[in-house]
Amino acid sequence: MTSLYTYLNIKFLLGHHMLYHISLKGHNSETNESTNLLLGIVGKLSTSTF
Repeated sequence: MTSLYTYLNIKFLLGHHMLYHISLKGHNSETNESTNLLLGIVGKLSTSTF
């Protein structure tokens, strides 16, 4: 149980780190589109894991 929690924690931190870098690039439509795409992928991965 602990290893699963650690895995999800690392996954969350990495995802948050990537989103932080994307947001630093600026708030144009392309950035928002890629952010939404990334969030969609993360959402699909998290739902398929459980």
